[in-house]
Amino acid sequence: MTTAASAQPVVLELLELVGLDAQHAMRHPRELSGGQHERVAVAETIERPDSN
Repeated sequence: MTTAASAQPVVLELLELVGLDAQHAMRHPRELSGGQHERVAVAETIERPDSN
């Protein structure tokens, strides 16, 4: 099981990979622009295992 503390470094690395910084991890979805939402979606896609 993944805890919030163990997931944080992974989340921060993924955000950096898609061009966002650590402060974006603490924002609510309504506080992100459309482009930032797209970057978060890309980061989620990178992290999720292949569903096939």
